Amino acid sequence: TFVEVGNPIAGSVGLTMWTDDVGLVDDGRITLVGPDISESESDSMAFAQVLLAGGPMLSAADQGVLQQCQHVGDEVEGYMLKSTADSLWGRVSRTAAAAGFDFETLGRAYLHLLKTALPRATAAEVLFVTAGKAEVKSLSALAERSRATGTEMVTEVWRDQGYDVDCSLDCSVCESKPVCDDVREVLAARKADTRVRSPMLRTVDG
Repeated sequence: TFVEVGNPIAGSVGLTMWTDDVGLVDDGRITLVGPDISESESDSMAFAQVLLAGGPMLSAADQGVLQQCQHVGDEVEGYMLKSTADSLWGRVSRTAAAAGFDFETLGRAYLHLLKTALPRATAAEVLFVTAGKAEVKSLSALAERSRATGTEMVTEVWRDQGYDVDCSLDCSVCESKPVCDDVREVLAARKADTRVRSPMLRTVDG
């Protein structure tokens, strides 16, 4: 590891917000407040990450997808992310740092992920804060309010679909995620098998 961002001692905050007023989001903008990866004076940095999405068609139904977008670690080479419902703890490898990995690289990955996962988001913006623990923690109250509102949205969406869910509603940190992933793989395999066999069955029946 070249540097850790957001470890429990240094402090971290993760925050996602969306709006149907696209004018409030500067599409494609990546802002860094504090030192970049190569400028780190130690092997640990405080870390805050804010994802903003805008789109006239966005609604509460998109909240769950947006929350998942803050966990991009497995999709960026050289960057590993360990997260909980209220914190982000990332690690940048020495190889990635030597190759020039920086927060712009990470930000571009987030912008791509957000736009891909949430096509109705016509604008996306990312803010990173590494200036220090106090600066990062200053976002904690806002993050807590945003998280509470987001949880209410997701809960209501699931309830409208007939599900009474009692969990963190964040699949990326759920202990049962591996089971759900396995179920999805089985269902996908069965659907693919059905698509392959169906034309032959219709030919025989005809």
